[in-house]
Amino acid sequence: MDLRVVTHYLNIGNFTGFAILLLLNILLAGCGGGEGGGGEGPMVDISFPLPNSNLGGEADRVVLRGRVTTTDGARVNQVLINNQSFRMVTQKPPADLPDGDMPMVEFDRDDSSHWFAQIALLQQVNDISIDASDDRNRSTSVTLAVQNGATFSRPVDVVLDSTNNRVLLVDSSSAALLAVNLASGDRRLISGLNTGTGVSFVSPKGLALDIANNRALVVDSSRPGRGLNALLAVDLTTGNRTVISNEDITRATDVALDMANNRVLWVKSSALLAVDLNSGEQVVVSQEGEAGDGIPFSIPEYVVLAANGRALVVDAGLAALLEVDLSNGDRRVISGVSTGSGTALQFPRAAAVDADNSRALVVDEGLNAVLEIDLSNGNRRVISNISKGQGPLFGIPEGIAFDMANNRVLVVDFESLLEVDLVSGDRRVISDPNAIQIAGPSFFQPRGVTLDKTNNRLLVADGGRAEDGRSPNYSLLEVDLATGDRRLISGADRGVGPMFILLESVALDAANNRALVTDIRLDALLAVDLTSGDRRVISDADKGDGPSLNRPLDMVLDAANNRALVLDPSLTALLEIDLDNGDRRVISDASRGVGLPFEGPSGVVLDAANNRAFVVDPDLGISPDKSAVLKVDLDSGDREILSGVGNKGAGPVFGRPISIALDLDNNRVLVGDGANGGLKALFEVDLTSGDRQVISDSANGSGPAFNAVLNMALDSDNNRIFLADLVSNTLVVVDLISGDKAIYSGRINN
Repeated sequence: MDLRVVTHYLNIGNFTGFAILLLLNILLAGCGGGEGGGGEGPMVDISFPLPNSNLGGEADRVVLRGRVTTTDGARVNQVLINNQSFRMVTQKPPADLPDGDMPMVEFDRDDSSHWFAQIALLQQVNDISIDASDDRNRSTSVTLAVQNGATFSRPVDVVLDSTNNRVLLVDSSSAALLAVNLASGDRRLISGLNTGTGVSFVSPKGLALDIANNRALVVDSSRPGRGLNALLAVDLTTGNRTVISNEDITRATDVALDMANNRVLWVKSSALLAVDLNSGEQVVVSQEGEAGDGIPFSIPEYVVLAANGRALVVDAGLAALLEVDLSNGDRRVISGVSTGSGTALQFPRAAAVDADNSRALVVDEGLNAVLEIDLSNGNRRVISNISKGQGPLFGIPEGIAFDMANNRVLVVDFESLLEVDLVSGDRRVISDPNAIQIAGPSFFQPRGVTLDKTNNRLLVADGGRAEDGRSPNYSLLEVDLATGDRRLISGADRGVGPMFILLESVALDAANNRALVTDIRLDALLAVDLTSGDRRVISDADKGDGPSLNRPLDMVLDAANNRALVLDPSLTALLEIDLDNGDRRVISDASRGVGLPFEGPSGVVLDAANNRAFVVDPDLGISPDKSAVLKVDLDSGDREILSGVGNKGAGPVFGRPISIALDLDNNRVLVGDGANGGLKALFEVDLTSGDRQVISDSANGSGPAFNAVLNMALDSDNNRIFLADLVSNTLVVVDLISGDKAIYSGRINN
């Protein structure tokens, strides 16, 4: 192969973001010289990152990877990426480049049509232009839009920083403190994984702003043994975290700054307490039998300071707003079941005080609404809900901040920050996971995913949102790999047949233009026509003979044998289902096949060439050595540990692996480890030795962390894998070469 590269350097000066000029004379594999003339120019494909994906905002550079090819013997003679100088290197990209190093470009020595280019990133939206031309004066232009904004998937509290025209919010899923610019919606990570020093967040719940000391006060708490159970101060410049108090701060849900007394107030399951900001010492402010008279707390969720030495406490258990006298701890109901008129509270989560109008502004998750409560009489009035105000509906509203200057409240709702006009009730998205708008129905609970290579799309088993904006409405969606757009294939609004209740897995049966799906509430295997969306039961309690399905969690198609292999953890078995008659037969369980029996199998993949399946089981042994990948002989049902339990295979130990994909070309399986107690990592496991290696996690590869990876779809042609993340309600794409991650398609409020 003749590979001739000519480099040209440009001095662009103070340019925002790197760009790269490649002048390439490349003799592509199988391509020779050619005459001038018409026809198509070079084909430019981008493997990573994908169009409209989000790189998470933490990295300042990314390895752009793709392919440039021709089909008619022409020779590529120029590729232009944005217009700036570059440095050439050989073969695969290094793991990292020293700070200040030039951006680099490389070509794969084994296949010169594959190229890599490391470029610097701006925050938020980056538009990258790629232009390729050949020796027949034909050219192709491609524009790649990618985001680089910090992500949040479960923001639980929010405070207004009006001085900087932003809000701060804490996200319990990503364990981070973030800032959102109120003008642009841009998101920035202030403190979290790899940002800031000190003890790491585990489960941040409540937030207060101490603007005088340029810090945020964050309570990180859960039940005993979980979370930090501490009050932390976070420097807003550096992100550094310092523990103020860790004295029994369990089950705390919120904090409020009492600056006049140099303390914070915080609520827990039965009490309102105060923590001294100098000493960290705690005192009980109000609790039945300890301090104060009046109605006892039930489930206090939120605390906010009011006038005249009072605090307001939102109590979800009482469905009420309470007032607490901070001098003696006395408690009284301001508004609740028997106090005040108007729409009754259901599950109030947070409140803000509008002192000028003597009212509290309350967000209620049960009502999916923002209400006002008159502090003089407790009367309630809906300001914004499904019937009042225009704009995207609330999903799971949890936090609220009052912006007096703009007569609005700011509400954190699942993955979005919304503003609500206090006069009209209109709702508008200020910031959500995708600054680049994606078309189609939003994800709600993506659980299964498979690749349809021929149609350049993914099929996703998801719980979409019903008309109330909150309830799951399970459906089968497609995701266009060229744009990230989503389209409904089958669900309540498309196709006839039995309605989905809780979809779990999906497989493509391309020969029959259908998808196979499992539903763990129907306890059934169904077929979905990919043209009409019509649904048909293949096997359930009423169709097919054999052991009844009890929780068909994962499934793979064995087209050569006209069957589906179904993993049922309730039966602790791997079954086969005949796709013609729906008959079910156990392939492997405690009574069939030898070897360590399944305990909680969660993922299965077929190795048809070797007549075996690989099954991942996170509950096979005794902690900490309890997870394994097993080989299952499809004739005998015999089980053999490939990696995990019993010290099989070297490398990092699994945490809680639950998903698996087969990459036979590279003699490995890929394992997603990210369920409860998992490592939030993507492993590769060698099929010969069982050795394990982490491909991507918080320390390997840039981009947003994934959480509960229920299912995966391998795209071997492009060396990437798609992960269905149930916690962040997104599809995450991982570059299998670099380990870099990006959110590809998420829950978007359009």
